[in-house]
Amino acid sequence: LREQLWTGLALDANSNDVHGITGAWVTPDNIVDLMIGAGIPDEFDFLNLDIDSCDYWVLQNVLAQFRPRVICTEFNGCLDPLVPIALVYEDGYFWDQTDKYGYSFAAGIKLMAREGYTVIFNQHETNLFAVADEYLGDVYVPQVKAIKQQYHPHNPGQHWTEV
Repeated sequence: LREQLWTGLALDANSNDVHGITGAWVTPDNIVDLMIGAGIPDEFDFLNLDIDSCDYWVLQNVLAQFRPRVICTEFNGCLDPLVPIALVYEDGYFWDQTDKYGYSFAAGIKLMAREGYTVIFNQHETNLFAVADEYLGDVYVPQVKAIKQQYHPHNPGQHWTEV
């Protein structure tokens, strides 16, 4: 995309500012400032969010300030897809390779609907894709569903909150 002159902001906590990726620890408290500081317009084409921790809270804050047309965001397919829950935010939490991260499919559906988005695709019980309703017009979108898949070891020390 960069070779086709697309612009954007790529953040990764493990980056040393190479290949156009800025090193930054993303939190619900700093994401809006990071985006404003990078000159991201209020409306833009595509948001991809996958930070293996407080994704729900970051996404909620992004959508309170910005209006991406299309969103791809990771959800936790190890959780019951019918229960709207998100991991309780823990400052400094780094993914421990278990099922302690993110939010359930139902939480993603609920947040997207509240913010005026329709979920159009579930990729491998891992990523949901949503489009801002104003770009769908009268297009019929069948209901997207998910199934629980325990693809990470269970962490009994996780804390969830209903959203």
